[in-house]
Amino acid sequence: MNIEHLRAVYEGGRAARAHGMADPVPLSEAQAAVDSSRSRVGLLRTERDAVAATLASPLPPDAVHAHLRHRSLPDVDTARPPNWALRAWSTVSVSVLLLAAAAVIFFDYDNRVHGLLWLVLAMLGIEAALNDRLRSFLATAITVLLIVGVAWLLRDNSRVVIALLLVIQAVALLMSNVTGWLRRR
Repeated sequence: MNIEHLRAVYEGGRAARAHGMADPVPLSEAQAAVDSSRSRVGLLRTERDAVAATLASPLPPDAVHAHLRHRSLPDVDTARPPNWALRAWSTVSVSVLLLAAAAVIFFDYDNRVHGLLWLVLAMLGIEAALNDRLRSFLATAITVLLIVGVAWLLRDNSRVVIALLLVIQAVALLMSNVTGWLRRR
């Protein structure tokens, strides 16, 4: 009940008593409503005073090392726990990479950079296969190899590269248009 309603009830009761009639609402009900309204107003005043006190004195500043309390956790996929092959590969992969890099450097290969790149590519491929992400890895590796190949060709034969890029664009556009046309049929 709001305060206007309570005033109307009080005035109606007063008018009824003045004309010798009984109160339309007993005073005990009206008094209970007034008491509940007063207690609610008291609670709201207490809450307002607490908010005002908080605003008057700001929160203390964070400690210097407060950022260290919320350490980031590793990204773990709980739906797919690692299998035994992935755990074994994780155990030996860095050692294998270091030994293979040492072999590429120690033995007199003609092109050490290519050897190291193929080694890293093989290591990443094994990791992707064990994580069931081989398709996305192969797509990325092929894309990177194509970009590197085009850059290498562009360095030596710019005419051939421009023609090759135009052919690739034409094929990609044709594939896109044909698939769009087939979807609309």
